[in-house]
Amino acid sequence: MKDNFGTRLENAHKELPKYLLVCSVSFSSDYLTLYCLTEFLQWHYLLSALMGFLVGNIINYFIATKLVFSRRRLSSRYSESFIYVAIGFLVLPIHHGVLWFCTETLAIVYYISKFIASGVVFLVIFGSRKYFLF
Repeated sequence: MKDNFGTRLENAHKELPKYLLVCSVSFSSDYLTLYCLTEFLQWHYLLSALMGFLVGNIINYFIATKLVFSRRRLSSRYSESFIYVAIGFLVLPIHHGVLWFCTETLAIVYYISKFIASGVVFLVIFGSRKYFLF
């Protein structure tokens, strides 16, 4: 008999493609926020990235909990949403570190660096949310 984590791991291969689609929507809003705040409002790209990350995570939570993750480990939606966003913010230093490094050290323009940073943290976030919440 498989433990609960074993069952959840089996379901992950079915959920990952759906999660990729959800992430493409949330990433688009994250990226658009980053670009608009930086280019039109002249915010520093790291502050814009923080706002975009927040917007993207909120959108991601609402869509993912409806379309991707059918099983829940927590009964409280408040606790679930708090932990969901908290996981995103725990990897934020990695995201921003990669964004900063690519932009400042490698001289890659920030809106290209954003793709790299998001790619680096994608699996960490999915795995963490899957393990702790779903």
